Amino acid sequence: MFVLCTFGVKIAPDVETNILNIQNRVNNLRGVFALFIILTHCTLAFDTLPILLIPFRKVSTFGVGYFFVLSGYGLAYSYTNKENYLRDFYKKIMHILWIALISRIVSMILSVILLNERSSVIEIFTGMNWYIYALIVLYVIFYISYKFMPKRNTRFLVICCLTFLMTMVALYFRLGRSYYISEMAFPLGIAIYEYKDSIERGIDKYNSLVFVFMTVILVVLFYLTLKVDDYTFSDFILHNLMLVPFYFFVGITCRYMIFDNLVLRFLKKYSFEIYLYQNIVFSYLKSRLPYINVIYFILSILLTVVLSWVVNNIYMIIVAYFKEKTKNCKSTMKN
Repeated sequence: MFVLCTFGVKIAPDVETNILNIQNRVNNLRGVFALFIILTHCTLAFDTLPILLIPFRKVSTFGVGYFFVLSGYGLAYSYTNKENYLRDFYKKIMHILWIALISRIVSMILSVILLNERSSVIEIFTGMNWYIYALIVLYVIFYISYKFMPKRNTRFLVICCLTFLMTMVALYFRLGRSYYISEMAFPLGIAIYEYKDSIERGIDKYNSLVFVFMTVILVVLFYLTLKVDDYTFSDFILHNLMLVPFYFFVGITCRYMIFDNLVLRFLKKYSFEIYLYQNIVFSYLKSRLPYINVIYFILSILLTVVLSWVVNNIYMIIVAYFKEKTKNCKSTMKN
């Protein structure tokens, strides 16, 4: 991952202070964070781990939080800069669900072939990646807030409250730690866009002070996350708060550096699919490897990326075929 980031990296000729430009640079790291999530999630397939790998289970929050920030930021940016963005908004949600359904069906087929596991139709939905359900709920929260609340501060407050409520429900009913340890990053992403001018002025004015403060906060919060029990309110608070200084340092890095190379562009294109196909790869490798080691990590990344690329390209070929057939049918009917 370090090589991916540094290969072709450029030191910016001038320090970038515009948040829009910084976010464009941050967006180029989608593939890196997708791989980062795979590396941290590798540990979840095993009940017992070497002590050095235990912190990996905590830092996965950074990777998922990164994508929630980008989602919130991207929606707020698109609403402001694209005409009638909320029109047919349901199609955006349906597209996410469609891609997730394809990934789930492919994963189930592979589990039958490779692992001899039995599957039922209902497992298409019960076994779907939690991230999809969380993302859809957050999209709905965004739509309601931006559709019916014209005042910026009011809708941002509503988004924060509804997201908080969503995470509290997940925590109370123990739906899974993933549902509450990083979702507050979504309103953080919205805040970065909506309050970008204030953020830019604050960082420029108190640059050194903010840097020191964020460093201390990140270290303290991460240390505390290692001490708290799962499924506690402290677990929720610490993990979500930790995302603020973490994303600050991602942004600061991109103020001074430009990350761009062929591999990063490739991974960025398939980052969503990479996230969705990781679990079937973990299950397969765990059935073949007796314990976690370097080979397990490497194969998890390679096989997930290859599987994502293959399925995505097959899907695009099928879509292009039917689009062409539809176009020819319409042309024939006109004649």
